[in-house]
Amino acid sequence: MTKNRKALLGRLLKNRLAQLNLRSLVWSKLYKPIISKKMKKIVNLSIALILVFGTVVLAQPDGRRGGDRRAGDPTERAKRLTTSMTELLNLDEDQQNQVGDLNLEYAMKIRESFQGNQGDREAMRETMVTLNQEKEEKLTTMLSEEQMQLYQEKKEEFRKNSRERRGKRRGEKDSTSE
Repeated sequence: MTKNRKALLGRLLKNRLAQLNLRSLVWSKLYKPIISKKMKKIVNLSIALILVFGTVVLAQPDGRRGGDRRAGDPTERAKRLTTSMTELLNLDEDQQNQVGDLNLEYAMKIRESFQGNQGDREAMRETMVTLNQEKEEKLTTMLSEEQMQLYQEKKEEFRKNSRERRGKRRGEKDSTSE
């Protein structure tokens, strides 16, 4: 190789290296921060979404509406109802046992009716009405007149309150949809 050729090759090599250094400099100063900023935004957004959806999922009680009071286990519902009736009506031990057995029996019947009539709201409603009437007839034999009167008053008060709550929920839905 001649001397001129070596010099020419050396200059080309230097120019190429200079271009590569310039490219890497441009890459590190311009493009790399843009990508890292985008990546930071993507990572932060992903973390925020995971936290939000994780919180929402954990806030749902076993996929059921209403939390504990509507839990699917009839024995638990019967126990809670018996406890509240005991406190409200001052039941003695014998009455507690009778009412507890009655509540469990009807909680099981209600569960069976819901499983048997899924999707048919009218059939479920009719079944619930007849089951509640049967249960109240049996309750009259277990409770004194004063206890039964207090039970009826509290039941009516509960119905009134639940209608008001339902009306408020429907009113809120109507106002938000307008």
